[in-house]
Amino acid sequence: MMKNHFSFNLFLLFVCSPFFVSQVNSQEISNFAFPIAKVHFYSSQADIERSGIVQISKGRNSIEIKDLTSKLEDNSIRIIVKNKSQEDKIKILSLEVESNQSEENYENEIRESDDLVKSSQFKLKKLTDEYLSLQEEEKTIQSIQFAKIPEGKNKNSATSNINLNQWGSNLDFVQNALKENHTKSIKLLDEIDTARSELNLALFISNKYNSRRSRYSKSLKIEIDSKESLQLPLTIIYRTSGASWYPVYTAKLLDDKVSPTLKLVSYALVKNETGEDWFNIKSSFSATDPNESAILPTLKQWKIESRLITKNEKTSLKKRAESPSPSQALQTYNDSPELEADEYQKVAKPRSKILNNKSLPSQEFYSNNLAQVKDKRANRKSEQTQEALDNFQSNIMNRDQTLSEGRYEDAIKYSNEVLQNIDSLNPKFKKHFKEEQIASENIKRQALEMQENKDLISKLIQPKSSKRGYDFYYEVNSTEKIPSDSAYRKIFLSEKSLSADLYFEANPVMQNLSFLIGKISYKDSNPILEGPLSIFHNFDYLGESILNNVSNNQPFKLNLGADDDIQVTRSIEKFRELTGIINKSYNNNFNVSIKVKNRKKIPVVIDIFERIPVPSNDLVNVEIGKMNLQPFEVDKSYGLYKFRLNLPPNKEDIIKIEYNLNHSTEIQPSFNETGKEW
Repeated sequence: MMKNHFSFNLFLLFVCSPFFVSQVNSQEISNFAFPIAKVHFYSSQADIERSGIVQISKGRNSIEIKDLTSKLEDNSIRIIVKNKSQEDKIKILSLEVESNQSEENYENEIRESDDLVKSSQFKLKKLTDEYLSLQEEEKTIQSIQFAKIPEGKNKNSATSNINLNQWGSNLDFVQNALKENHTKSIKLLDEIDTARSELNLALFISNKYNSRRSRYSKSLKIEIDSKESLQLPLTIIYRTSGASWYPVYTAKLLDDKVSPTLKLVSYALVKNETGEDWFNIKSSFSATDPNESAILPTLKQWKIESRLITKNEKTSLKKRAESPSPSQALQTYNDSPELEADEYQKVAKPRSKILNNKSLPSQEFYSNNLAQVKDKRANRKSEQTQEALDNFQSNIMNRDQTLSEGRYEDAIKYSNEVLQNIDSLNPKFKKHFKEEQIASENIKRQALEMQENKDLISKLIQPKSSKRGYDFYYEVNSTEKIPSDSAYRKIFLSEKSLSADLYFEANPVMQNLSFLIGKISYKDSNPILEGPLSIFHNFDYLGESILNNVSNNQPFKLNLGADDDIQVTRSIEKFRELTGIINKSYNNNFNVSIKVKNRKKIPVVIDIFERIPVPSNDLVNVEIGKMNLQPFEVDKSYGLYKFRLNLPPNKEDIIKIEYNLNHSTEIQPSFNETGKEW
């Protein structure tokens, strides 16, 4: 086990009466004794609050709380004594953080896998010995020879006494013995092949359990002096990385009533990658940077220095080097903890796997067995098993890699392949892959959720504080369950009913469509953070948008989609006239006509946007002619015009605009869409 120590004094205000230090009473406490009660989310971090009760003896006490997340930031820990009446009875002397590295405990599994290897070896050895005995038997049978003339006898005298029936019987015996031997050998080769396959699997399982993976955690040591024995309720708060949240919204516009309303539902999309599971927690959310929230802007003294100079030097006023701006100072402050964390990871993190020497004798036995029985018929299943195990390892590696890279379809594919690999195993081996099976099922579920929310996730915007300095803060009353599995989970924040003014907009220059717009009045004290927005109109899904930051008493607009019941058509007539005798020029006349028809059964208000070209120099002159309707709003510098129509049910109106464009015959006007958008 490796431990990195980080210690510092904890300064709390207690009565400064003397404490008598005697024998240290030490106790180790599991993190379960201090369950997580609250989590306060920042954009990429979280404050974790644990609460519990410790039995304190009179004198000096050392309390160690084990198995905290390795992502805990050492310098963020706070200790709170809940019972104020106990503050004058105890004194917290010091606080120490240890970084621990341990190996996962698989003692029972290792013992079981070792027994599996031994039984597989015994079975293979027994079958191999039987096969080798048959091989020797075959050699003996094949060495039997018939009708060989003994030495010293001539052919005639030796063959005259041969019993042909006996000779034939002996020949049949040899042939039958060889046939029986061959049948047994073929059967044993198949059994040896199966036994090799089982030993291969047993060795793989043994290596899996013996190649222990490292586990990282931190522990907290608190030294307390107490005047008396007591039960001390403590709250521990620390900050950790690996937690994040994003604001997301759903807008439901209901206009079937006299006064349209917008139901704006706010959610927090959260992700937990801290290594600690959170069950039945209270959650709150902030957009501020926790490293900046306690730092106020400072202004240093600015002095003017004077010094003696030579004649060749210019007189100068020199100020001291300026202190960095508040944002720069905060950035410098932020960088330090991150560097320390990275360095710790580089130094503390060892290899994830340790070479398992324990399995080397079994591997040697397997290799020797291959040399003893070289027949290919004894190696078919074992080769297939080895190929399947290699494929299994490759699928696990690809599964984890594709998930981390956000390739969710591939993560689902490789998770399914891992599950298929496990399903194809013999039931007596399948139970040893339960961990991989559960991991693949979880990753598959997680990847499916990510795939479904892929469009939403791609639009997520990290919460940020307002540039004017105030924070966004949300608190949730319900309890939540958020495991550390990197999945996104949606937590309800609030639902607000907002008044909405509905009207239509159309930009017929670009397209002959009208769009329903909701002008929303927002008067809540809590500002709205920027985030993706799902829009519904009378429970019909319209699409996705982005809701920008909204402050108190600030109206905002929502585009609620196109409406075919408002018909917009635009036409333009162009006439050209050549004028002048010597200095000839063209007079281009444009007549724009925009017809708008309301096919609804209710009156509507619609804003029509139109533009007239603006010359960039004196070579082209634009004269605005007649307009049958006074513009509601004009930006002449950009040539933008807005007309507002109030249309009764089943009525139409026409907007007519006339303008002239004059230029020399030597000039060819070029139209370019630049500048302001409206």
